[in-house]
Amino acid sequence: MIKTIIFDYGKVIGNDSSSYIYKAVSKKFRINKNKIKKEFFKFIFLIEKGKIPEIMFWKRLAKNLNIHSYEILRKVWVEEFKKRAKVNKNLLSLISKLKHHYKICLLSNNAIFYQKDSINEILKKVFPVIIYSYNVKMRKPEKRIYMYTIRRMKSKPEECLAIDDSKAKLACPKKIGIETIRFKSLSMLRKDLLKKLDNQKINKILYQI
Repeated sequence: MIKTIIFDYGKVIGNDSSSYIYKAVSKKFRINKNKIKKEFFKFIFLIEKGKIPEIMFWKRLAKNLNIHSYEILRKVWVEEFKKRAKVNKNLLSLISKLKHHYKICLLSNNAIFYQKDSINEILKKVFPVIIYSYNVKMRKPEKRIYMYTIRRMKSKPEECLAIDDSKAKLACPKKIGIETIRFKSLSMLRKDLLKKLDNQKINKILYQI
């Protein structure tokens, strides 16, 4: 029986603002967007795992992009993120109702600079437990971050359900016995939850959203 539901953030609860960020940085520094993306992904996994300080991340990225001021690069990047970042309020409403019947957790690969105060406040109200990769120095799809989450939630693998937009990131939890749902849309999620959660009260809640 499912007792714990683990939600991803990016492209599930929150939107993906990366294309807007690449465009803004490209316009500001006259650099090809594909080059920005390529260089960004050389370092993002390190900072998502808390392996390098934030200032080193920006210095390395600026150097590889031939940008003189890493401070300006960071300012443009973070301001565009804050401008574009949004959450799916309808999904959060559903989660708020689900947490009356299940233990709820947010598990996300995240970098320390991807923070927006208004969103953070919303998430804290909805999720009793929030696990970000940079805080625990592990990231999905590593097995150990799922094991850490299971222990933190005081659950067993077979009692957990992981919801993520990435098929690749769901392969690991499947292997250790966690039920999974690949998120595609809120309407599809409702249908998938109805299959996974055998509970009349939950069925009613899902149809009320």
